Amino acid sequence: MSWLVAVSRNLAIDRLRARRQVFSLQEALNKDNTIAFSRANFDYSAETRLIAKAEARRIVDRLRMLETEKATIIMGKYLTGLSHAELALQHNVPMSTMRTRVRRGLLQLKVSLSA
Repeated sequence: MSWLVAVSRNLAIDRLRARRQVFSLQEALNKDNTIAFSRANFDYSAETRLIAKAEARRIVDRLRMLETEKATIIMGKYLTGLSHAELALQHNVPMSTMRTRVRRGLLQLKVSLSA
């Protein structure tokens, strides 16, 4: 299961970086607060899509529990595919500070997901 999630995540990041589209959390959510997945965008089996959708819903719920800045940084990094340097410029902080903020946000998200 962990391997499948990791592979799915990496493929999603690669596709987002290739397209360089900007997504917001609100754009990713349907009216009923579920993640919007289009069948046309995925060539995966129904089971894989259901697992990914459940995991994404769980992550979005936990992201909402984070501080706004941490959630924004994590979404910038992993939903829009921005680099540490791009995020640092966007938030007007040194790159080392941005790396620390990303790491701390991910650690907080990890603790939240494991609880």
